[in-house]
Amino acid sequence: MQRKTGSFDDPGLPAEDVLPLLIVMKKVIRDNEIAGVDLTQPFFHSPSAAPPRLHSDFYAEISALCASDPAMDAGAAMLQAARNLGLTHGPVTR
Repeated sequence: MQRKTGSFDDPGLPAEDVLPLLIVMKKVIRDNEIAGVDLTQPFFHSPSAAPPRLHSDFYAEISALCASDPAMDAGAAMLQAARNLGLTHGPVTR
């Protein structure tokens, strides 16, 4: 919803059933104990707060990996991005 000031209300995160990638991302983060990335916070919708640097770096790394290898699985790209940024603390799963 847009306000008269030109700013938008924070709509929060969409429901998971309309974002299957969100389900994949949550599973990869949980299963691999990726540290510092919290998808429950709608940081990317907030006009007043910049996204945490770690989130920006993580998503930029995923995007770069997917761009360099379009056949790469989304989960694999997330895990590789986490490894590249030193965010994995748990067991490696495939």
